[in-house]
Amino acid sequence: MFSGVMKHLPGPQQQAFKELQGLNDFITEKVCENQATLDPNSPQNFIDSFLIKMQEEKKNPNTEFFMRKLIMTTLSLFFAGTETVSTTLHYGLLLLMKHSEVEAKIHEEIDRVIGRNRSPKFEDKFKMPYTEAIIHEIQRFGNVIPMNLPRRVTKDTKFRGCLIPKKFIPCWAQY
Repeated sequence: MFSGVMKHLPGPQQQAFKELQGLNDFITEKVCENQATLDPNSPQNFIDSFLIKMQEEKKNPNTEFFMRKLIMTTLSLFFAGTETVSTTLHYGLLLLMKHSEVEAKIHEEIDRVIGRNRSPKFEDKFKMPYTEAIIHEIQRFGNVIPMNLPRRVTKDTKFRGCLIPKKFIPCWAQY
């Protein structure tokens, strides 16, 4: 809240500011790398897509697509994604260790769709409804975003081919 003032006061926040500057420098370096290899016909990630939009709106004086915004948005995504992923992995590993039958079904679906000889692709996600449903259930159970929407469905719901009943109790909550 008071970063303008806090930057000038001694204290432990000075180390945090150094770390934040290091992340800022890292993202700036990545943006420069992406600019050097940018192919407008084949964006590879968020940074490429943002850079393309910057080029498209170069002559627009009211554009929201400029370098500082790209760096700050990427930094925000980095922080938000880090916490969400770490919490999901934490709960996911704990719950799958406790429920090996769920883990076995996930492995079977992954082996069937992706196999063992290639890396997963984004399109694979849509062919793995069980794995996707389990990830969503882990995030719901783990309360990844505490102020999120209600935690149960109000009626029987089909989600990507899987039924979530109104009185749904996840398998690991039945102990």
